[in-house]
Formats: sequence, C-alpha cells, structure tokens
Amino acid sequence: MLGKLMKYEWKATVRIFLPLYGAILLFALITRLFWEVNNRYTPMEIPAFMSALLYSMLILGTFAVTVFVMIQRFYKSLLGHEGYLMFTLPVQPYQHILSKLIVAFLWIVASFLWTLLSVFFMAVSPELLYALQAAVHSFLSQITGIGWQALAGVLVMLLASLAAGILMVYTASAIGHLSGRHRLLCSFAAYLGLNFAVQFLNLMVILIWAACNSGSLFGMQPLLEINTVPLGIQLIWGFSGIYVLYAVVFFIVTNLILKRKLNLE
Repeated sequence: MLGKLMKYEWKATVRIFLPLYGAILLFALITRLFWEVNNRYTPMEIPAFMSALLYSMLILGTFAVTVFVMIQRFYKSLLGHEGYLMFTLPVQPYQHILSKLIVAFLWIVASFLWTLLSVFFMAVSPELLYALQAAVHSFLSQITGIGWQALAGVLVMLLASLAAGILMVYTASAIGHLSGRHRLLCSFAAYLGLNFAVQFLNLMVILIWAACNSGSLFGMQPLLEINTVPLGIQLIWGFSGIYVLYAVVFFIVTNLILKRKLNLE
C-alpha cells in the first residue's frame, strides 16, 4: 500500500516540478548562447544579464516551490479536508507520513541535482572538462581511507539532516493542528520551538564533545588519546547519528498525533 500512496503523491507533484525543471534547463542554455554570442560576435551584455537573472530567479523559485509543496501536500492531504478521504483508506498513519517524506525527500534531492546539471550545461567547455577530469583523477589518487570516511559521513549527515528537517515540519504542522484556532500560526510557533530545541541540543552536544576531548569533563582522559579516528570525523559521524535520532523522534511524534489526537473538524 505504501507504493500506491507514493505513486499517488508522485503524480500529484510531478506536474508541478517538470515544467520548472524544463524552464531551468532552457534558460541555462539560453544564457549560455547569449554568452557565446557576446564573447565572439556581437555585444549582448543586457540580454545575457537578463537571461542569467531569470535563470537565478528560477532556481530560487524552484527551491521555494519545493518547500511549499512539501508543506502543502502534508497539510492539505492529512490535516485538511482531504484527510477525511485519506484516513478512510486501509492504511496506517505512519504509511501516509512515509509516503509524503520519501517523495518530498526525492524532490528536494532532484532539485539540487538538476540545478547542478543546469550549471554544468551552462558553463561546460573543453577546458572545464579537462580541469574536472584532472581534479577527479588527482582526488582519487590522493584520498585515503580517512578521507572516504569523512566523505561518507558528510553525505550521511546531509541526508539525515534533510530527512529530520522535513519531519520537523510535519511534526510542527501536526502539533499546530491540535489547536482549535489559529492552526497555521500555532504550527509556525511549534516549528520555531522545535528548531530552537534542535539547535540548543546541537550546541550542548558540541560543548560536551569538546569537553570530553579536552579531558576537562569529570577528569576524563581526552578521547583523542584513546581513539585514532580524527576529531572532525568523530563529530561528523556523531551528528549523523544525532540527526537520525531527531528524524526518528519527529516521525514517532507525528505518527502518534495523527493516530490518536487527529481532529479534522
């Protein structure tokens, strides 16, 4: 059933993003054309500038639309009038949350990758390809096992923080929905509160970690002396686990609210 929910969610959002992605690529190519004409033939600074400006606005707009659609799909489908229909399906609330989370996660990643691809098409040249090839070859020949650990940790941390961020929005929306009035305002206030709590906990983790590694916490031996893993990688993987924990907590809280406290009136 989760697959069917994701398919429904995908169909409801794909018609929004495909035109945006097409427009981004189109203006990237138009900007590239104006640059080529301006450099080789006729001065066209103003058209090139306007095209680049529209391209930049499209990118910013796409990410803004992505965030808006992520919030709107969750709120409208599960907390709005569509919720009457959605919760009559033989599906558990956690499956609804998972379907929204996975599709939103994929669209955010897709928007980022598509932006990088459009930049590549706009700036690609034989010289750039040669420089990229040389840089990749140099990177692969010099990176060590520690380097791979750091890269993997950064990737996991980014993905985990993205999932936690999406779920924090869902949790704030569900908490705000518990209010009888001013639900949107309460959802916004709940998001600010959750975000403050997350930032505070992150700061506490950094301070405790720094104290442990300096040996000043309860007279402990510095972790650097008993662990061969570099401090930076320790911190990266530590925060990867913390963001996974945040995601799990937000998921559980959202599921409990939708399952036991949901009020669509």
